[in-house]
Amino acid sequence: MASSAVSASVAAASVLAKVSRDRQMREFAEQHAHWSFETNKGYPCPKHRAGLREHGVSPLHRTSWAFMANLGLAPRA
Repeated sequence: MASSAVSASVAAASVLAKVSRDRQMREFAEQHAHWSFETNKGYPCPKHRAGLREHGVSPLHRTSWAFMANLGLAPRA
C-alpha cells in the first residue's frame, strides 16, 4: 500500500475514533452532569476542574493521568 494511502487510512481512522469518543462523552454527560463531559470531552478545562473540586472524581475519570493524581481526590461511585 502506498504511503499516501496509509496516511489517508490513518487519518480517517483518527477522525472516526474522535467522533465516536465525542458521542460517548455526550452520553456519559447525561449520567454524570457535574463534570460537563458534553463540552470538555474529559479534558481539564476550567469548568471541568470546577466540577472535580466540587463533586470529586467520577468512576469514568482516569485516575492514573498525572493531572488527576495531583488532585488528591478519591473516586466516587
